[in-house]
Amino acid sequence: MGIVTWVILGIVAGYFASRVMSARDGGLLQFLMVLGIAGAMIGGFSASYFGMGDLQTFSLYGSLFAAFGAAVALVGSGLLLLALGGAGR
Repeated sequence: MGIVTWVILGIVAGYFASRVMSARDGGLLQFLMVLGIAGAMIGGFSASYFGMGDLQTFSLYGSLFAAFGAAVALVGSGLLLLALGGAGR
């Protein structure tokens, strides 16, 4: 249940990030959803590594770490796109 929660959090975070970035093409939406999932998985695994979450059961700390990981990954990608001049095109 924990990993499923992280994946769902990553998808939701990626969807909202695509709306904030005004993604008009489906490629950016899919990229941001996958990036959100990756960030959430890293955050969730970090929580379980530090003993604050579990892979098989729902954990509030694991979910918070997953949401934070997804946010960091998505904000980082947004800043990278801005630095490269690719945002808003």
